[in-house]
Amino acid sequence: MASAIQRKATLKKLKEFFDKEGRVLSSSEYRNKPGTPTRARDIKRIFGSYSQMVTLLRNVPEEKPVVTAPKVEIKKPEEKEAKPAAPKPAKPSPKPAPAVSKGK
Repeated sequence: MASAIQRKATLKKLKEFFDKEGRVLSSSEYRNKPGTPTRARDIKRIFGSYSQMVTLLRNVPEEKPVVTAPKVEIKKPEEKEAKPAAPKPAKPSPKPAPAVSKGK
């Protein structure tokens, strides 16, 4: 048997094919039908048998249409008049360094 990812991908292709055909074909009908998405021997390799594929195909849940939630506008609360900010105290400026003279 193949990996779960490969089985899911193959089941999806086969489901679309059988929906297009209108029914699930028997193993011999599927082998003789031209234009199938997967070869019959690959179905046997991936699922173990054709009947196992049919069983899994019938248990595949229907894809639900994606429903998007309606957009809801969120109203912002009304802005209240802000109080003016208190002035910040001025920082004292650093004193200049005294000039140093070179002595001879």
